[in-house]
Amino acid sequence: YKATIDSFGDVEEIMAELPHPAKTKSTAKVADEDEDTFHKMFKNTMRLAKRSKSKFSSSELKESDLSDADLAEADFSFSSLAGSTFDRAKLQAATFRASSLGKSTFIAADLSGANFAGCDLSGASCDRANMTNAKFRGSSLVGVTFKGATLNGTNFAVSALKTYVFDRQTLAR
Repeated sequence: YKATIDSFGDVEEIMAELPHPAKTKSTAKVADEDEDTFHKMFKNTMRLAKRSKSKFSSSELKESDLSDADLAEADFSFSSLAGSTFDRAKLQAATFRASSLGKSTFIAADLSGANFAGCDLSGASCDRANMTNAKFRGSSLVGVTFKGATLNGTNFAVSALKTYVFDRQTLAR
């Protein structure tokens, strides 16, 4: 928890970025706008935090939307990320050791050099992802799809690959 909070940086800077609603709007309308603003602000904050190689190890981030985020070299080790969306995210050399990633999506994400050792990725989608030199050692990959994924140098040693889908992927010879 502390590592996650520390990764966001100065809270005053985040609060300064939030727009303050006009006083003449109805309470219901302001509440709706505040909720939309909060979601946009949170997503933007996550993107900015990643530029600083923030650490999210041991975090509870189930069903998070981290699409299009720059998460290069981020550390998500021992985190609960089930059902999260990492579509088109930059995850080069990111670490997910022993994380729960079941039913997460990594569609068209750059996972080159990422480490998924000991992860549960059951039912995840890695379609069209760049997984060059990614490591899945000892991971559960039951039901994972790799349609159109680039798998040059990808390591699946000691992993459970039951009912997986490899369709038109790129493999090095």
